Amino acid sequence: MTRIRVWKLKFHSLTRSFSHCRKTCEMLFKSFIRLQLLAALTVTSYGYLDIQPKDAEVTEKHFMDLSIGGKSIGRIVIGLFGNVVPKTVENFKYWSEGSPKGLGYKNSLFPRIIENFMIQGGDFENNDGTGGYPKWYTGDPNSSKFFDDENFRIPLHPYVIAMGNEGKNTNGSQFFIPVVETPWLQGVHVVFGRVLEGSDVVLKASKVDTDKNDRPKLDVKIDACGLLQDEKATIQLEASKSETGPWGNFWYGIKWLFGGAYVAA
Repeated sequence: MTRIRVWKLKFHSLTRSFSHCRKTCEMLFKSFIRLQLLAALTVTSYGYLDIQPKDAEVTEKHFMDLSIGGKSIGRIVIGLFGNVVPKTVENFKYWSEGSPKGLGYKNSLFPRIIENFMIQGGDFENNDGTGGYPKWYTGDPNSSKFFDDENFRIPLHPYVIAMGNEGKNTNGSQFFIPVVETPWLQGVHVVFGRVLEGSDVVLKASKVDTDKNDRPKLDVKIDACGLLQDEKATIQLEASKSETGPWGNFWYGIKWLFGGAYVAA
């Protein structure tokens, strides 16, 4: 009988401990959810993903004529968001139109292409994805080859154009155009425009054969580029139903929080 009583006492003690542990876990989980929701509201209230792409005004348009292996594949027209990220747009415009020294995106390559992900260009310096710099770089030892992230007010979507970087505040001249949704890159790359025409050209370029380092086996080249003289237009990106309406920013914030680790393009 004594052994039975001891066993019962141990069983009840174990049950109480398990119940207490379960309640503690439930409280911690609820607290975690509250913190996640608070963070989601915070990032959408202080200049992070607070402008849906459909509301971003295109202040001017630029074009790029692309070729693969010397054969033209067509033109892409890019609308720039000069009112949202004026400094980033100013930098892109400078290299698109060509600097006084003759440097710029014209005749540069897309040295890194990943099918079902993106095409990356803008390295007019080395044409291998390791170079490029902003318009303000002078070559002086005190002059930086990077400039800071301006803001992350517009989220990434397929066929937007965003700055390539090596981490926080390392923008130069390189850019990339994703061809798929990339939620893990939200808040990592500054979006400053979108492909208005020629998404099929971008998609074709994204499907070229590449080596193990994602370098195209045939040169994907910008044969010509520059400003398109055209009236201002308003850009509208297609957004999923869950991201439209007055709660769109909130749900996008939630998706960002649970979207996983960031991977720089």
